[in-house]
Amino acid sequence: MGPSCRAARLSRFSLGGVFLGISALLCGGFLFSCGSSSGGGSGGSVEALTLPSRIELTKADSGSAASASLTPNSGFGDPGTDYSKAEKHSYVEDTDVLNMINSILQVVKESGYKYFVNQGPYAALVTSPSDSDEAQSGNTTTSTTTENLEEMVLDVSRASNTAPMVVKLWAVEDNGPGGNRQLIKAYFEVTQGVSDDYPLGEMEAYIKGLKLDSSGQVVPGDPLFRVALKISADNGVVTVQSLDYGQEDEGGMTFEWNHRLRLRTNQDLSEGQAYVISSETNHSSGSLETTSLRIAFNSDYFRTKNLESSQVQAFDKKDLVHRVHNYKLFDKDTGAEVKLAGGFPIAFPGGKTGYVGYYGVWAPAGVTPTSGTKVTRVGSGEEYTLFGVRGKLTKHSKATVTLGDITGAEIFVWDETNRQDDIVTWNGSGFVKLGTRTQQGEVTYLGTPTAYTFANTWDGGWCDALKAWLPLGTLTSPDNGTDVPYHTDQTVFPSQAQNLTLYFFGFALNVPITQTVIDGASAARNSYWSSPTKKTYYFDASGMVLRDGGPTGEPVILGAGLDLSSSDYSNGYTMDPLTTNSSFTTSNWSGIYDEDTFYSWSTGPQDWNQFWTVKDSSGNYVAFDPPIRLKYTHHTANDLNGDSTYDGKLFSMEYDGNHLDVPGKYDAQADEWVPLFNLKDGTVLQAGDGSSVEYVVKGVEESLIMARVTDPAVLSALETSLPFDETLEAPDIVFDETKSALVGDMPTGVTLKVIKGELVSGS
Repeated sequence: MGPSCRAARLSRFSLGGVFLGISALLCGGFLFSCGSSSGGGSGGSVEALTLPSRIELTKADSGSAASASLTPNSGFGDPGTDYSKAEKHSYVEDTDVLNMINSILQVVKESGYKYFVNQGPYAALVTSPSDSDEAQSGNTTTSTTTENLEEMVLDVSRASNTAPMVVKLWAVEDNGPGGNRQLIKAYFEVTQGVSDDYPLGEMEAYIKGLKLDSSGQVVPGDPLFRVALKISADNGVVTVQSLDYGQEDEGGMTFEWNHRLRLRTNQDLSEGQAYVISSETNHSSGSLETTSLRIAFNSDYFRTKNLESSQVQAFDKKDLVHRVHNYKLFDKDTGAEVKLAGGFPIAFPGGKTGYVGYYGVWAPAGVTPTSGTKVTRVGSGEEYTLFGVRGKLTKHSKATVTLGDITGAEIFVWDETNRQDDIVTWNGSGFVKLGTRTQQGEVTYLGTPTAYTFANTWDGGWCDALKAWLPLGTLTSPDNGTDVPYHTDQTVFPSQAQNLTLYFFGFALNVPITQTVIDGASAARNSYWSSPTKKTYYFDASGMVLRDGGPTGEPVILGAGLDLSSSDYSNGYTMDPLTTNSSFTTSNWSGIYDEDTFYSWSTGPQDWNQFWTVKDSSGNYVAFDPPIRLKYTHHTANDLNGDSTYDGKLFSMEYDGNHLDVPGKYDAQADEWVPLFNLKDGTVLQAGDGSSVEYVVKGVEESLIMARVTDPAVLSALETSLPFDETLEAPDIVFDETKSALVGDMPTGVTLKVIKGELVSGS
């Protein structure tokens, strides 16, 4: 029942990742209705049909409100507040063969399709907070978050209120299966919207990904993937068939998958049968392995039978673990939703749409942002000028935590010899090694943790629970009360920037940084450490760039034309720590890390080591709201599952207006990353800036994991009370190329109408 490697592999599809993450935007606080009526909205007298936002095999009671929320001790829970009106969406994790289909349905739901029936093609821009890039390796001292967005084009049509509704969707992404650039084309034909008689509607859909070459032309050959879905309802019986298959090149071999499902259930999805066939390439053997399951369920239990091994398993639908995937943040006193002015959509020359905000500039496939380019704000038409530097300055501010406060928190410590992270934790009495994590994110846990010793005083690691790098090698005779200093980091923006003279004592590349400098860096580094020196730099606030020596010095920049592929700087070059304190010398410079404030400069080809924003028509930098930094001490009473693992432990989190970044860890048994804790609605979080401001959270999207049944008496009873329907046919759905061909070519010159779940002004 646990997610297979297919679920993990979806993260390698950048659009697939957006599809999965967009469920975080479902309903709560946004403009689109998530009701179950079959009607919808625009196009004169022709109404839209409502598509399902998710396909589940079965439903389960998520529990009483008392078990899922805390009793409000303030006005946030009063009727009519944003907090009270925010909807919660719960679903049962019952199969992973529908992952891709469900993520696509959720994105279509957020596209605003109901509002644009017969209005012609339009564009929608979506964001995936869970898909943001954040460096968390043990060899970095700073988080490096960026915002990943995707643009899609849709065309919704319906001839009359008795005719089917057709939804066509196109999207170009740069990182499809196997890292290939691809064009996704989707066709939905809906004959009945979601209603009491049609709980999942009635429809068929065909989606495929076509490989593109560097010029954007479709490469002849089979699609990278295909997805098909058929839903019908007749005399109270709902039938669903799905198909999801394709392949990608991974680690020198071709990885294939083929998932098929047939589901037959009653109208409320409480009782039914399913037949699942799932084939995937085994990473170890390279062979294609198939698992076939017969499934039966009623209002109390969910039972599976593996047709290859004959193994039967049962799960209790009344014994559920909550896993919250997204929260909204509200003011504790008023219950008002916290909203941030984090950015806005922009149109590039030529008409393609992007986005600018706190995390920089996002541009669609085929558009390369250039500093000085004139862009316009979508909706208002205001003109702005792009401003970009291939580098950015980060300020690090000191804080302190005790080892006892972070007991059990995973810390990623860089192992230079093996070029990977050791996963280390403080267990209450000492440091132990839990496992390893490769640079590709593959996690391996040891059977038994082993004692761990930091080899050098300068050693430390990245602690995701605090979003910070911890200097642990300097600790002597540590215990639970030992203070660990660390620094929070924040990008320096023009509104806070000031001219700074900065000093650096590590190895630094000569500037200007040419190809010769890059190629000779290894030898130069070895030579430098035989006689280290103090070097002076200057941060030019007007140009937002670090310069060598002084205000007129060369910028410290990795230029776009450099070949970094065989160097140590393929992901960028960082200078750390930089200090304004001129009293440090070559013999005591490591003390900079103990200062209340120090800086780092990063430059390179990645989004996270560049600074991008816009200037208005007066030449002023536009200010965007930064994420809200929060602190929280976990208590078992706040946990939806009553989990006491992190009771009394301190955590640092951020809220960007859409997403609360609850720290997570890798669950080896489930082969996925999971949150460390799952907060009850009404849990109070403190402002992390030292003020007395308090907020409350409400989970708006969660999955429910059924507990395994082990009682022999219950299992025996289920043999007769919950039998498998041996007459249920195996899924025989096929991909209809004739229907898929109706999508046609991707329209051009379309107008952006929806962004991050909201209608653009004037749409």
